[in-house]
Amino acid sequence: VRGRYAGIADIVTHIEPGPARGAAEIAAPAGDEMRRLADEAREIASARFGPGSCHKVRVHSVEGRPSVSLHCVLPADLSLDQAHDLTEEFEDELRLRFPDLDRVIVHAEPPLPEQTPQEP
Repeated sequence: VRGRYAGIADIVTHIEPGPARGAAEIAAPAGDEMRRLADEAREIASARFGPGSCHKVRVHSVEGRPSVSLHCVLPADLSLDQAHDLTEEFEDELRLRFPDLDRVIVHAEPPLPEQTPQEP
């Protein structure tokens, strides 16, 4: 990042533990509830970020409590604050539906060049 953008003073990363290596996308004793969580996470994400904008939806159990993570493509012209606000609103809505959620991790990413509309 420093090599690409002059004037960057600090770089902060955010690392969250995920499911154990090799864990299934949906895995937990209450499989139906985990499947419902994954489905509703996709539904909310599609409504908030656009159909097909999210991928890598993973639901797993951390110490008996469900956690969800997903990657969502957001418009490249959003500010960091705007992107954070959108992902926080997604998390809030998901937590309203699933009050026992442990972690919600939304990885916001810009569209790839082939996903960005080209001007004529």
